[in-house]
Amino acid sequence: LVCAAMGRLVPLVVGYVTTEGGQHTHANGGVSANGGSTGGALVGEAAARNTEDSRERNELQKALIALTFSLTTASLSRALLAPTPSGAPCLFVVAPLMLSCAEGHPEMSVRKLCISAAFNLAREWLPADGPGPVAGFDAFAVDSFAAAGCLEMALRPCFPLKDAAAALALGEAAKYLLLLAARRGERLQALAATMLQARGATQGAAEVCALLAGGNGGAAALRKALTRAGEEARSQLKAADTHTHAAFLLT
Repeated sequence: LVCAAMGRLVPLVVGYVTTEGGQHTHANGGVSANGGSTGGALVGEAAARNTEDSRERNELQKALIALTFSLTTASLSRALLAPTPSGAPCLFVVAPLMLSCAEGHPEMSVRKLCISAAFNLAREWLPADGPGPVAGFDAFAVDSFAAAGCLEMALRPCFPLKDAAAALALGEAAKYLLLLAARRGERLQALAATMLQARGATQGAAEVCALLAGGNGGAAALRKALTRAGEEARSQLKAADTHTHAAFLLT
């Protein structure tokens, strides 16, 4: 009953709470590794538009995320593989929405919930000894969700590094990254090094990668390292802006 209901209701709900309502599928029939940016997910629109329609859509969006988290927590993740009327599993529609909300939802509690649900899915569908049971989920979990939903979090200038709720969301991201490090270690470390160094967080990259490689401290230490990497990236960005401004004044 749960699977049948998910198969019919999820596409309708996601179609309503997104601006474009696409299916977000890979051409090869797997979870899209970059689906979060293509579906036009309406992320917390009620924060920007104080209308009844936007508030309703925002609440439905949060309810769907909460349902996904509840299913994955109760070992009912298979319900997300229920086919939709188009034939694609519900996961193909839910995963991009989770990524979009983890990236940019204005409510940190929603971001945390998305990462928690992704953690549950990765724990079940990302085995350490080979490919998982869901086509494309490996790429989505590492190349997309770990990158944009977790590693990029503290690097965004708009992310409030000193906010308590934000710290909880970043702590959940650290837990997710450590789980992936235990199962896709070298790949995740390479991704983290590339992303952090590209933003000028050279010292932060070394610290984060050391923790992902098995350093002491667990999620708490990794959260602090990600925070310091974010501070370092902002410092580098500020220095670059100052240099650009100074060069402009001299021309």
